Amino acid sequence: MKIRIEDIDEQGLEVLFEGHERWGEHLPPHEKFNAALHIVKRGNNILIRGDVEVVVHLQCSRCLANLDMILNNPIDNVLIPHSLISQQKTSELTEEELNLITYEGPELDIDDIVQEHLVLSLPVKPLCMPECAGLCPQCGANRNINPCTCKKDQESNPFAVLKKLKIEAQ
Repeated sequence: MKIRIEDIDEQGLEVLFEGHERWGEHLPPHEKFNAALHIVKRGNNILIRGDVEVVVHLQCSRCLANLDMILNNPIDNVLIPHSLISQQKTSELTEEELNLITYEGPELDIDDIVQEHLVLSLPVKPLCMPECAGLCPQCGANRNINPCTCKKDQESNPFAVLKKLKIEAQ
């Protein structure tokens, strides 16, 4: 969604997204997208605050079961004109500068900002449940459904050969 900067007045602009269609090229398959944002212009700076919620379809990283996860993410960003950023700045970013985003031109692309927040809130290893037992590495059985009867193969352990090692004392 693009918003013209000249449409933002001193009271701000309320932006509501909702829908079920595919949105965001970097998000996994999802549905039920909702966002409520308040956009305010303060001089050249633009403040964006609000909440975004989306239901994403993921797979458990241990047992590969399909799961739906609700991502609910607050947004609190300050956008400043790109022309105000010094090209020769070499110091580290301060904590306040981490929330800064630059913009150029007469329009803001809100989709990119919202999508960035959602992608960063995706779990690295999604789990269907915290105590997920995963799949058996030998037979592939889902150990959450049926306990596996496979014997653990000690020879597959790369350190198993050390048991055969004999060291003579001197």
